[in-house]
This record gives sequence, C-alpha cells and structure tokens, in this order.
Amino acid sequence: MKKPFLLPTRIVAVGVLAGICTATALASWWRISENQHCQEMHFSGLDRLETNILVRMAEGLTSPTIVADRIRRHPWIRWAQAKCTWNARMQIHVVERQPVLRAMPPGNDWGYYLDQEGFRMPATYAVDVPIVRGEEVEPFHPLRPIESALVRKLARAVANVEKRTDALLSEFVVEGGEVRLYTPATSGFASTEVRLGREYFGERMVVLTAFWFQAMLLQPNIGLVDLRFREQVITRPAALQNNEPLTL
Repeated sequence: MKKPFLLPTRIVAVGVLAGICTATALASWWRISENQHCQEMHFSGLDRLETNILVRMAEGLTSPTIVADRIRRHPWIRWAQAKCTWNARMQIHVVERQPVLRAMPPGNDWGYYLDQEGFRMPATYAVDVPIVRGEEVEPFHPLRPIESALVRKLARAVANVEKRTDALLSEFVVEGGEVRLYTPATSGFASTEVRLGREYFGERMVVLTAFWFQAMLLQPNIGLVDLRFREQVITRPAALQNNEPLTL
C-alpha cells in the first residue's frame, strides 16, 4: 500500500504565511476603499474643464462615493467615478458632456450649450456648433435636460451627422412645432432655408447633404429647400423667397 504524499512542514508554513500576508494586504485595501479616507485627487478624462474647478467642488471630502456624486453635479460632467488606490490617493475618472448645439433663448444673447441628451451646459468655453433659437428654447438650468421634445430630437440628430452634413448646419429655428435650418452664407452662396418639419431630422439632413452636393452646387440660386415630405425635395428660387408663402 502506497503512503499518502505529504508536503514538507516548511513548505506548508511558507504557504500559510503567504496567505496571511495576502489577506492582510487585501484587508488593508478594503479598509481604504470602504472607510474611504483618501485625499490628493488625481483626475483623468478631462477635455475642457480645468482640474482646479473640480477640486474646489470636492474640497474637504474624503469619500469616493460622495466625491463622485458632487462632481457629477457640474453641468459639464456627464459621468464620474472615484476610487481610492492602495496608497490612499483618490483616482477620479470623468466623462465630459460634448456640446452639439448652442441654444439662444429669447432675450439671451449669450446662450448655453446642449449635449445630445438635451442637458444644458453654460457657455464657458468657445465651441463651434450650430445655433438653435425659437419659442421652444428654454432658459438655462444646470441639472435638468431641456423639456422640449422637439429640441431634444434635434440635438440627438445633430450629434450623429457626418462631417459633410455638419458643414451645412449653421442655425436652427424652432417655431410652430417645426424646425427650420439655415445653411452658412459663404462667398458666392447666400444662406439657404431648409424646412425639416417635426421628425426624421437625421434622415432629412442626409437627404439634404446628397441634394446639396449633387444639385445645389449647380443651382446656387435656390433659396429654399423643403424636406418635410418623404422622398420629395421641393425647392424655390432665391428670387421668390421673400414673396408669397410656399404652397404645396
């Protein structure tokens, strides 16, 4: 009968000691993470925001959970996560909101930015994005998205356009439950009004792009493009733009 194989006592002792050390290290890390006594903040993911702005917001706080919650209140912050490292430093990763429109409420010459979810950010930084005006553009609020479903749909559509389309977007006007687009005025080309209606903004801007590079460059005298009717592009010469309304 074979004798059972037994590890030498010394090897077993070393293994037990290593396990105790590992458990102690894990317990220390857990205490740092859970008791959350961390300082010396280190940020990653910042694009436009300055570090000192966020440090001031979380000044005096040592809990990663509370720090992340406080930083997420900044209008330019979309998401934030904080954790303590093994040496008690607080590592904070943030994702900034990306402006897609500059909203200009009535009576406000400075305005604010909108991201693709409709959240509002103060116009602290210069960002080259299209303007949106009109009766549904509400005053600034730092925590809530804009209430207008029409403006939110427009923001989502603008966030996903390709570069060629983006070059055609200068200003949107939201009135009467519909959206009008005005293209940039460039040398040789006056601004063109584009009627987008109240839905399918992304799809209609794709149609506009194709029409622009296939037809508009050959007919620069077009003053209005109506895309409110699917699979139809209705145009009007610029010479008639200021006369009687378009009838369909």
